[in-house]
Amino acid sequence: RAPQLHADAPAARPLPPPRPAAAAGDAAAPAPAKPAAGDAPAPAPPAPPPAAQASKPRLPGLDSLRFFLIAYIGVGHFVSFATRDALLLKLFTQINVWVGAFFVLSGYVAGYTATELGKYEASQRVKPEGAYTVARVAGFYPLFLLANLLFGWVFIFADLTYNGAIATFFHGLMSFTLTQAWFPAHAEIWNAPTWFLSSLTFAMIVLPYALPPIAALKKKGLKKVLLLLTAVSLVGKLAYSYALNTWTILEGVTGPKAHPN
Repeated sequence: RAPQLHADAPAARPLPPPRPAAAAGDAAAPAPAKPAAGDAPAPAPPAPPPAAQASKPRLPGLDSLRFFLIAYIGVGHFVSFATRDALLLKLFTQINVWVGAFFVLSGYVAGYTATELGKYEASQRVKPEGAYTVARVAGFYPLFLLANLLFGWVFIFADLTYNGAIATFFHGLMSFTLTQAWFPAHAEIWNAPTWFLSSLTFAMIVLPYALPPIAALKKKGLKKVLLLLTAVSLVGKLAYSYALNTWTILEGVTGPKAHPN
C-alpha cells in the first residue's frame, strides 16, 4: 500500500530542465587566436640584470710604499760617492733588506689579486697553473728581452774578454732563461739587477700551487705559516754566516777582497 503524505508536508522541489544540446549549426566558443605564419613572435621579457660583483678596493698606500723603497735603494747604490761617514753608510746601504720588502710587497699584491673577496679561497684566475705563470712572466719578460738584445753586445764583449767563449755562452743562456739566481756565483751576470726577475719568475711558478691552500687558512693558520717560513729563511742565513764567519760583514759596502770566499 502506498504511504499517504501528511497534508502539511512541503511539496518536492522540481528538477531544473535539462540543458539543450548544441545544434550542429550553432557557433562554438571562439578559440584563442593563433599568430599568422608571417607575424613576428612577441618579444620575450628582458632577463634581470646580473648581480654586480663586488670589486676589490684599490690600495693607494702601496704606491707610496714603492716610492720609499725605490728611493732608499737608489740612494744606497750611490751614497758611498757622497760620504765616508760610517754611520750614514750603515743606515743607507742595507739595500738587500729593502729589496726583500719588494718581494713581500709583490707576494701580497699577487695574493690579493688572486683570491676571492670575502672568502677563504683562491680565485679561478690561478687555473690552469701554467697559464697563470706564463701571464705573470709575460708582464715583464718582453722588456727584459729588449734590454738584453739592445745591450747584449756589451755583455758579450766583456764576458769574452775576461771569461772566454764557453763561459760567455753559459752566462748568456742563464741570463735569457732567467735562471741565474739559482747559481749564486753567477747571480749578477750581464744585467746584474735582473737577478730579482730570476727569483720572481720561479716564485710565480710556485704561487698558483701554494696559494689555494694558503687562502683557505684562517688567521691562526696564517700565523703558523709565517713563523714556519721565517724559520726556514733564517736557517739559510745563519748557516751561511756561520760557515764563512761573516757575522760582521755589512751587505752592500763590503769589497770583494774583504769577503772570505
